Amino acid sequence: MMDCYGLVLFLIFHLAFIIAPAGILLAAYFDKGMNFVLIVIGSLFLVINSYYLYEKFIKKTFIVTINSELYSQLQKISQDENKSIKDIINNKIKDIS
Repeated sequence: MMDCYGLVLFLIFHLAFIIAPAGILLAAYFDKGMNFVLIVIGSLFLVINSYYLYEKFIKKTFIVTINSELYSQLQKISQDENKSIKDIINNKIKDIS
C-alpha cells in the first residue's frame, strides 16, 4: 500500500515541476511586467545550469568500497598489466557504461 502512496507523491511532484514553469510564463503573459520576464529568464537559467551540473558531476560521482580480498586481486592485476589500481577501476567502469 505504501508503494501506491509513493507513486502518487512521485507523480504529484513531477507534475508540479512541469506545471510550475508554465505558470510562470502564463503570469508573465498576463502581467506583461518586466519582473516576471526576469523571473522566467532567471528560472530557466537556473534549471539549465542545475541540469548541466547534475549531468557532468553529480551523476558520475559515486563511492567504491574495496575489501582486502578484492584489493589483493586488484594489486595482482595491476602488477601484471603495469597499471595503477585506479586506472584499472576506471577502465572497468568505462567498459560497463
